[in-house]
Amino acid sequence: MSIRRFALQLAGLDNRPFSQPGSGRRAIALATKYFDLARIWGRKAMAPGGVTGVIMALVFIAATDAFLLLMQYIQALPPVSLTFLIPVFVAAMIWGTLSAAITAVGGGTTFTLFFYSPFLCG
Repeated sequence: MSIRRFALQLAGLDNRPFSQPGSGRRAIALATKYFDLARIWGRKAMAPGGVTGVIMALVFIAATDAFLLLMQYIQALPPVSLTFLIPVFVAAMIWGTLSAAITAVGGGTTFTLFFYSPFLCG
């Protein structure tokens, strides 16, 4: 194949097939089908809450932190790590997967920042 013909095919000016008929078209069609199905599944997995669910998940984590910090101020608390699973379960049931994942990451982060001292000298 000449360089000129190759350049014409890449530019779409030559109507002759780039390779043998049907050799790569089935694979491309199959990959396109599965990518479309993955895109649709991803949208359905994140659909229930949308942006509202994400915002409410962050508000729920902030409320849980405020409650636990207030309780810690009033009385010494035992380890409260399991308390952060409640917002994760509620967010998963009400607002969906994306909100539950954001709640889990936010709960773990705030638990580490507020309830463990990063400067412990063992």
